[in-house]
Amino acid sequence: MGFERDSANRDALSLQIEKSIFDAPAKGVLLRIANKIYPAKRYSFLPEFMEGLKANYRIAIEPLDFEAAPEPSRQKINRWVAEKTSNKIQGLLPSGSIDEYTRMVLVNAIYLKAPWEIPFKKSETRNESFKGLRNKKKVPTMHRLDNMEVFIGRNYKALTLYYKNSPLSMLLVLPNEGYALANLEDELKAEDFRMMLNRKQMRFVKLALPKFRQELKVDGKGMLETLGALLAFSDAAADF
Repeated sequence: MGFERDSANRDALSLQIEKSIFDAPAKGVLLRIANKIYPAKRYSFLPEFMEGLKANYRIAIEPLDFEAAPEPSRQKINRWVAEKTSNKIQGLLPSGSIDEYTRMVLVNAIYLKAPWEIPFKKSETRNESFKGLRNKKKVPTMHRLDNMEVFIGRNYKALTLYYKNSPLSMLLVLPNEGYALANLEDELKAEDFRMMLNRKQMRFVKLALPKFRQELKVDGKGMLETLGALLAFSDAAADF
């Protein structure tokens, strides 16, 4: 999760952070935001709309022939995403996800490679027990003893780790012992994250952080429907 550091406006959109990285790349930091719209070839867009996407969101539009070549279209999108993420994300669109009825594909992928502001020592990484959602197992765990920025919530603790030469940081949130992660996820609101960022205190911390690989799939349809975009997903009422 990325946030702007030492900013007068902690609520700034992540887009502003992304633009600052693109406009003034930090040494040793690589951030790629892969945004693209693939409409069916027979659709056209207003020029001012396309310019707005390019100027404000760095989004390109590339029409594809879904009707005549659905599978080559799928493969082309997957190749583009793989290229933008240094091959970390491959096969974004599974086989059969694109067919002759596809009218538009919206793609968003993020790739970040950045060193920690204060690196973890390799000599302090060792296998330790980690209690996950389903089981407990031994995993490589990094360690640090240091003063860090911490926020103590009612049912959780939050800690901020910064990346070197970058306005980006990672926010780690840990539920208290015995408090279910699912309950914490349900109760956290935007205001809680603002408090984590704005009301931090320096504390001496003994940090044990498992090495991890994060893969996140977002239900875009569900999120948009929650925000009120209902007609767009209605077979009877959709009108574009």
